[in-house]
Amino acid sequence: MQVKTLAIGLGKSVFQFHGVDAHHRTVRQRQVRRAKLLATVLRLAPERVIMEACGSLKT
Repeated sequence: MQVKTLAIGLGKSVFQFHGVDAHHRTVRQRQVRRAKLLATVLRLAPERVIMEACGSLKT
């Protein structure tokens, strides 16, 4: 199934992915390390990317 929307929960070194298809059904959920973030997003090729960071995130 193709990921239409990819939501990414931002963290310092680990990112939580949640991908949904055109019917808003979950098709992918996983954690990805910073080193593999770009390659994973390019491979999934979503139409839309949503990023979320909690208020306590420290950079």
